Amino acid sequence: SSKEDDYLKRSWMFFATAKVRKYTDILLGKELVLAQNKEIDMTKSEDKKAIKARDTNESAFADLTLACQDNVSFGIMTKSVTEELPEGDASLAWESLEERY
Repeated sequence: SSKEDDYLKRSWMFFATAKVRKYTDILLGKELVLAQNKEIDMTKSEDKKAIKARDTNESAFADLTLACQDNVSFGIMTKSVTEELPEGDASLAWESLEERY
């Protein structure tokens, strides 16, 4: 259908943006994003990576939200805000959008 074709085009374009902005691993769930309430010690290198992953996730989620063009997609985004990631879970959102369309 034309709606599916439109989504396919938009998802490919968004994934290209993800590559440029370097958050494909976040979208695909290959990079772990720690829960927001998890304490982080900035003297540890792995914790510095965790902060970077959180920031990258937030950027990915914001970009994905801005790319939504219909109420169904936007509804999926709102359901991708979790207790662990109150700024949104980009991987969950991407997976949910892929499943829907």
